[in-house]
Amino acid sequence: MKKQLVLALGLSGLMACASAFSPGNTYRQNSSKEFISMNENPTNGDQWKKVDSLAAEGLPQSALQLVNAIAAEAEKKNDIPVFLKAALYQLKLRSSFEENYIQNYIGETEKNLMARPEPARQILHSILADLYWQYYQQNRYRILDQTMVNTELSADIAAWDARRFVETVSQHHQASLNNATLLQSVSLKIYDPVLLTAEGSKKFRPTLFDFLAHRALDFYMAEEASLTRPVQAFGMKEPKMLGLPGDFTVLPISTTDTLSFHFQAIRIVQQLEKFHLNKADPVPLIDGTIKRLEFVRNNCNIANADSLTLATLITLEKQYEGSEAAADLILQIARLFYTEQDLQQSFRGATPAENYVIARDWCLKAMRLYPATEGAENCRVILQSIEEPMLGFRMDKEVVPGKPFPVLLDFRNTKTVWFRLLAPDYDKEENLMQEVYGERGLDKYLGLKPVKEWSVTLPEITDFRQHNIELVMPATEAGYYVLLLSGDPSFSRDKSPLVVRDFWSSNISYISQRKDDGSGEFFILGRSSGSPLQGVRAQSFTREYDYKSRSYIRKMGDVYISDPDGAFTVAESRGRDYTTLSFD
Repeated sequence: MKKQLVLALGLSGLMACASAFSPGNTYRQNSSKEFISMNENPTNGDQWKKVDSLAAEGLPQSALQLVNAIAAEAEKKNDIPVFLKAALYQLKLRSSFEENYIQNYIGETEKNLMARPEPARQILHSILADLYWQYYQQNRYRILDQTMVNTELSADIAAWDARRFVETVSQHHQASLNNATLLQSVSLKIYDPVLLTAEGSKKFRPTLFDFLAHRALDFYMAEEASLTRPVQAFGMKEPKMLGLPGDFTVLPISTTDTLSFHFQAIRIVQQLEKFHLNKADPVPLIDGTIKRLEFVRNNCNIANADSLTLATLITLEKQYEGSEAAADLILQIARLFYTEQDLQQSFRGATPAENYVIARDWCLKAMRLYPATEGAENCRVILQSIEEPMLGFRMDKEVVPGKPFPVLLDFRNTKTVWFRLLAPDYDKEENLMQEVYGERGLDKYLGLKPVKEWSVTLPEITDFRQHNIELVMPATEAGYYVLLLSGDPSFSRDKSPLVVRDFWSSNISYISQRKDDGSGEFFILGRSSGSPLQGVRAQSFTREYDYKSRSYIRKMGDVYISDPDGAFTVAESRGRDYTTLSFD
């Protein structure tokens, strides 16, 4: 994940104990975005220390009085960072004691908004967009469920419908980008007093315009935000929307559906890429381009969108070879091949079956050329997933004694598999399968002495994909068995997946039917011949959970003996527990 840039003030009590600006409540998850947050309290002199001290002592109103004074002084001096910090503190402190503080804060900020100097006004627009949207998200079920009324003239946001919220948030995000030339000239370093900056974060958002534009983009690109659909909806059909920045930034984009969030997103990202197109540092440009390509590819109606995206990424990777941005481009290329199984790289003559191989090659390239970058670090994650071994097998729950039986083995990145055949006492170990998904159960199985052990060498596979093969297991005597499978001869769970399957080796099979009086009629048959079996003993029992031993205890019931037709009848059970039958 790329380094993040956040507004560094704690707002833990807002929106039903959810931070109104926290990373966890943002519009969408994206590794390159920055968040307005209030998770820590950066100090700015003795006054802020006193504010924090009063708040910690449970005196939010006294702290608020001091913050109000700081805000007034900052406004006089036109100290925008301190003024904004004070504004966010006001919201945090009011949440401790004031009813409807969100609505009140929104109303007061809206009332005085036009009086605020630029670029404070644009930042407040962005903050208001957040507040409106967070209020909607926290109350969405009530809002979507309430009766639709004409809310166009209502100032009470509690009475608004979803459309009114979406349109209002959109208006504030658009207003946050007014006077783009001014915003583009303001370095984000100026706002360090209210920013919690991670190492290297500002290379992705060097200016205030970048910061606000990406926040608006995250809203417009979110699926939930676009709640209403017009008849003539804006559609992304132009292949150049998946093209190089130079072609995309001069692409005319128009629509009658000017309220379309997809249209607004394309318009903003076009501004972003145009702003950074000829700058010396390609990182902000590539960051915006990657965001645009992913968004358009996932939402467009363009033929061969994956191939167009891939071609653009590969061209940019060659263009910016040697820069950190190239590592991010390689990551996207590798991710495409890893996730899109039908993608073909026609100029290399590759087939979809080779996609994992190609993705792996790109990952290795990023790790070799740009080892210290986050792009390379994320490539390591993909590489680990590609190379990770996988094992599993499918088999019948019952097999015929004295005859070999087949299993269908699923495998990936495994050259040899080892089997252990166990013969636990079913009556004593019937709870063991309940524990198999925890270490306790697996340790018990691994501690049992095997009846038989063997290994099988698998076909050599080099495409890193999952394959399957049918294997023949050795014959068993009648009884209960457990088959263990591992890709490691020591059956170490740290070195290979461990697969467990239990089964019965038995000549007995049965069919059953429910009769009109609620009873069940059973017919015992030979598994191989299908002939009726006379004299088979069937023991009924229930399994009840014992909280002291934390295990199931068997409670015996009636015994049944099959007649010459192999049949017996079980009366209808009146209890709530399921009855199980075992055959001897």
